[in-house]
Amino acid sequence: MSDLGYLICAPCKMYLTLGKPVLKDDESVNYYHLGPRNNPRNPTQTLLNESLWKFLADHTGHPLVIRFDYEDGMEEVEEEYTEIGGEIADDDIPFEQYLLNWDGLNRSNFDSFTLESLRRPAVQVEPFNSNIEAPSTAIHVDLPPSTLQRWQHERDKPLRAISVRDINESSMFARILGLPSPYMLRQVADTDASRIVFGHFEQLWTKNRPVAIELLHSLPRTLAQVRATGRSLHIALADLSAGSADAVLAELRSAPSDGIEEPIIVFDYPTMP
Repeated sequence: MSDLGYLICAPCKMYLTLGKPVLKDDESVNYYHLGPRNNPRNPTQTLLNESLWKFLADHTGHPLVIRFDYEDGMEEVEEEYTEIGGEIADDDIPFEQYLLNWDGLNRSNFDSFTLESLRRPAVQVEPFNSNIEAPSTAIHVDLPPSTLQRWQHERDKPLRAISVRDINESSMFARILGLPSPYMLRQVADTDASRIVFGHFEQLWTKNRPVAIELLHSLPRTLAQVRATGRSLHIALADLSAGSADAVLAELRSAPSDGIEEPIIVFDYPTMP
């Protein structure tokens, strides 16, 4: 049978993935399971469960259907419809964004971190476009060598390049930056550079992912602090593979948003041929 079942609203061109159908002995559907086999059952996946109820409310009176991915016309649905629970990069709507400010949300089921993420995302990912006016603060994912070279020649915007190839603990960032504060993020916020480039980020991502994730989750909050002072600071992550860049963007999207009034812009650069 099908790998996945979908709840679809054709008039709105939207759908929610229910998961793989688990069958009874008579081959009717017993329940749906989304994600790996060891994932919690769908009713206990809070974001999925809340999003399903919001989807039903949003599409009251609409002709909703459940279809499987082997059926005719499903290729069009997957390519042209908006998925609830999908990725921003694919023009879909993540669960957190879909539930943002929804009055029907049962907030008692969420811890404080998740609630903060629902209220206000930490970042806003945008495809890089050289024609748009750059914000005062931003994160650049997979900065191309050509852009780095241009940055190096702009003397009015001091640049600090830091290799993170051999970083094995977050405290090493503080020693590399060499400023009085023992806290790396405070040092980043206090640096006199207008741009900081973390080079060889692929090595950090593959060799010591916990440190890389700690850095990624902290950068939006750091830039929000810088922005509040009226300063300009852009932070770039360089030397990433295409697959790692996608994973890095996902981690930035899940960064905590406490202390961030407006999302920090994250520029996503096109994959180099």
